[in-house]
Amino acid sequence: MKLKTAVAVNFPRLSDDPELQAAKTKLTELQTTFNPIERELVELLHYPATKANSTDRMAEALLDGGALPEGPAAAREERVSTLYDQKRILHRAIELQRERIEELRASKSKAIAASLVPAHRELVRAQAVAAVGLAQTREAEWIFRENLTLEDISYSSHLTPMPFPGIGRISDDYSTVSLFLRECVTRGYLTERELERVKAGETI
Repeated sequence: MKLKTAVAVNFPRLSDDPELQAAKTKLTELQTTFNPIERELVELLHYPATKANSTDRMAEALLDGGALPEGPAAAREERVSTLYDQKRILHRAIELQRERIEELRASKSKAIAASLVPAHRELVRAQAVAAVGLAQTREAEWIFRENLTLEDISYSSHLTPMPFPGIGRISDDYSTVSLFLRECVTRGYLTERELERVKAGETI
């Protein structure tokens, strides 16, 4: 699910990529083949636990006029050996396919991310402008109340202090807004000149 933003940004979905989906389908096929082999192996490897009882039953049947059963133990051992070989090969194939899927996902994600650099840059720059505006209006709200206090005007009966929490002042180099703006410059989303223009309320 995509989160909705104020700015529409369209980008390819990995779930719609035919190459990646084909690789995932192949993995499912390998896993589907693996499961019955595992079940058959479990059944064959439980044979020794029931061998004595089975031998007694067949011996009693022979005494009662029955025939010796066909299918030597060697055939069962050969089947177990074959299943072990198939299991080993399939297990490795599944590992390799998972690695291939991860490589495809990483490669295609990288390409998508690269194509979205301009759109993300605009979103970050918009945040910078909005953050400055919010910090400035917070400062204005504080100055508004501070001037009343300096004039010894009691305002609490009608005015509730409403500073926006956490953002801090632009004049404070260690405030949240200042650290965010500095990060924008460090990461290349804003130049120093653009930062000064944003602080001055100019369009960038």
